[in-house]
Amino acid sequence: MCYHVGMPGRTTLIALVLFWFAALGWQFAVVVWPVIRTGDPPGTGISLSDETTASAPSRFRIFLNGREIALARIQLTHDPATETFRSSAEFSAQGVKQSGPSPTVLAAGWLPAKSMLEVDRAGQPQAASSLIKIPGGEVATLLARRGNRMVGDKAATLEASPETRLPGQTIDFPLGEGRATLSLLHPAWRWNGLRAGQRWTARLIDPLADSLLASNQAHGGQPVGCEVSRQMENPPDTEGDVPCWKITASREDLEITIWSAVQTGKVMRQQVRLGSGPGADLWELVREELLQQ
Repeated sequence: MCYHVGMPGRTTLIALVLFWFAALGWQFAVVVWPVIRTGDPPGTGISLSDETTASAPSRFRIFLNGREIALARIQLTHDPATETFRSSAEFSAQGVKQSGPSPTVLAAGWLPAKSMLEVDRAGQPQAASSLIKIPGGEVATLLARRGNRMVGDKAATLEASPETRLPGQTIDFPLGEGRATLSLLHPAWRWNGLRAGQRWTARLIDPLADSLLASNQAHGGQPVGCEVSRQMENPPDTEGDVPCWKITASREDLEITIWSAVQTGKVMRQQVRLGSGPGADLWELVREELLQQ
């Protein structure tokens, strides 16, 4: 007995062809395209989930050369009128377990301090500021975007005449179009869409660090090369399973290492090494929930 096997119908053929193209498209998007786009910056856009969770602040413990010196409380707020997002950080010594000799930075009595970074929905910087204590007064830095530049100044006020700002330093530097913003002592709210081996150039914007650190350690406005690790890993000194992408950014005598959670993009730990050799300073910002595991 012979059976005649006919050709598939037109609908079946179209379905098979579409499935084949879909499989090729998935292979290109997941395997090939990420390799081609390794030079693109990460997706820094703010998602709707950030708007709904903006009322929940994040808390980081800050260590300098292994000694806890401050607590940072970071709050994200959304302004619908301007479609901007403001990350405000407050630094204090409340609840800090101090032990051993005081680092030099504490001698200046810089706490409490404040830091602010404002970005649009695409992650582009719009404004930044900081406020730190100094003996007999405080130092305030104010920056605002003007076209493709950040401009502003840093000036001091004295407790004896708080309404008068002393002549200060003018700040003016260019912004690389489409580049992400990176801060030394003010962790990003989250890093979206990271990929293994991804590389890009970020712009360092951190008025707090520039006011707090020595002049030879200030890097505000400078570009820095960033690269994502090839494999996921847990942050250092973590007992639980917290898979993260590790971002490494470095230039001259500065090295920044960030562990960003794969699932949420939230920064779990950020390390900043300033200087080289035995005299280098190591700043560590660790999310509190990571220390509680």
